[in-house]
Amino acid sequence: MLAVRLLSVRYNDLSCIMVCNYALFPVVHGDVKGNEMKKLKKEFTRLRILAEEKIRLKDPSFDEDSGADVQKIIHELRVHQEELEIQNEELRQTQLLLEASHCKYTNLYDFAPVGYLTLDKDGIILEVNLTASRMLDIERHTLFKSRFGNYVANEDKDSFHLYLRKVFKTKSAQSCELRCIKKHGGKFHANFESIYVEGSDNTGLCRTSLTDITEKRKANAELSVLSEVVEQSPVSVMITDPQGNLEYVNPQFTVTTGYEPEEVIGKNPRILKSGAQLFKVYKRLWDTIIAGYQWKGELQNKKKNGELCWNLVSISPLRGQDGTIKHFIGINEDITARKLIEDELAMERNNLEKTVDVRTNELKKSLKRLKDNYAALQKAELARDTMAHMLVHDMRNSLGVIKGSVQIMQAGDDNNESTTKNTQRIVRAVDDIAVLLKSVLDVSRFESGKMPITLEPLNVSQIVKEIYNQFIPQAEEKGIHLSVKTELNEIIALADSKLLVRILQNLVNNGLKHTRDSLIISTSINDKWATISVSDNGQGIPEEYKEKIFDKYFQIESGKNRKKSGVGLGLAFCKMAVEAQNGTILVEGEENKGVTFKVKFNALG
Repeated sequence: MLAVRLLSVRYNDLSCIMVCNYALFPVVHGDVKGNEMKKLKKEFTRLRILAEEKIRLKDPSFDEDSGADVQKIIHELRVHQEELEIQNEELRQTQLLLEASHCKYTNLYDFAPVGYLTLDKDGIILEVNLTASRMLDIERHTLFKSRFGNYVANEDKDSFHLYLRKVFKTKSAQSCELRCIKKHGGKFHANFESIYVEGSDNTGLCRTSLTDITEKRKANAELSVLSEVVEQSPVSVMITDPQGNLEYVNPQFTVTTGYEPEEVIGKNPRILKSGAQLFKVYKRLWDTIIAGYQWKGELQNKKKNGELCWNLVSISPLRGQDGTIKHFIGINEDITARKLIEDELAMERNNLEKTVDVRTNELKKSLKRLKDNYAALQKAELARDTMAHMLVHDMRNSLGVIKGSVQIMQAGDDNNESTTKNTQRIVRAVDDIAVLLKSVLDVSRFESGKMPITLEPLNVSQIVKEIYNQFIPQAEEKGIHLSVKTELNEIIALADSKLLVRILQNLVNNGLKHTRDSLIISTSINDKWATISVSDNGQGIPEEYKEKIFDKYFQIESGKNRKKSGVGLGLAFCKMAVEAQNGTILVEGEENKGVTFKVKFNALG
């Protein structure tokens, strides 16, 4: 009996334990009535059935109706034990589900694409997710229990406090845009979406979502600029749906066509067709753009008032994210004025081509006449050169006879002083004529390109001395002091020896004719040029003659009365000969102060 009482006590304790475990349900407090009580009884019944089923599976020989109290108590204990085990397993499963749900909620909360904050009425941060922490660039533990107003830009702090007060006052959803400050001073634009809730202690809370809209605002600003560009564009802009019906036109469209937006929105741009283009042009246009390509071309359209105009048209498809064509955008530039100018230019071009053809034919005829004249001139020049050579040859022979006869006369014993002077004048005249004839031939050769030239290194100092010795007798006869000044005994220049001698003979002979009583031949050298100078102290050359003295047949006056002398070929020959040797010749001096002729050749060494 003692054992039965003990078991009875244990049974009563177990019943209490069972009831306590069901304290999760309000029945323990007497709060459950009606449907809730039915649900609770149903749960107890389910647990008992499960427990008894498990006992029968474990001990099939056990008989609940054996009549023994001990057996009943043991049975009840075993049933309650199984009920507790089932209940514990279900609680463990529930706990696992709760932990998984909490982990999922935490992940969703912390790693949401927007920031989440819970604020009290003073703006103290009670909760904050990782996204909001990263947006502010501040550690979460630093944000916790701090005032969110500290992270709002100074210029928006008042707006934030008014916004927070409005949330708690109206207890309704509110939104606003404010500028927030990051840890290191950077700013970003944020959108606030807030709702009012009550906490477990019945205190009011503000739950807020925080979205960084900096890029969105920037994109909106860019879109605003683009919108202004389109609105103020000097060309017409049209946007249609995929079927080609107009959805938008800019103000320039109205200026160009005369149609107001409400007159064309929803209609097809074919209302602008003038009928001037063939059907295949529009078919090609449509086939191109629905295939996803851009079409460009010129179309003649018709304005609202019936006036025809030309447009340079560009139509492009606009695709959506799925790749399908959502719109077509057309840009029309009015090129009517340009087309009119092009037509005028085409007409002028046609007239010009006709004029050019006429002028070309005339030029061809003139060119043929010029060719014929040129051929005739060549024949005449050839005849002239031939005749000049013949005349020079015959005159040389005659001059040789005259000179020889005069020299014989000079050798005779019966010559008196007067005869000697006359014969000397004749000899000098004959020499001058010979020089003149040679100059004529040389100038003719230079002009026809037939003058042979051989450039070689020459000692110009030595050649100058030879020229000096050659002209000493003539200078002494005239009472002229002829002198030589050489900077170096050896100055090497690149020149033709025969031409160089001829040049110096011409310059010295010219100087002896025009000087008063002195003539100086000098040489000098610098890094590039070897220079030979012939200087006299005669009447000089007037400034207006300096550019003309090298012209053929130019004669300058000489003597007190400025009488003209010579036929002007000596200096012309000198200029041609010097330039043919890659040199230069120039004249210096003033009137009544003498003249200096300078000849420059390329120096060597």
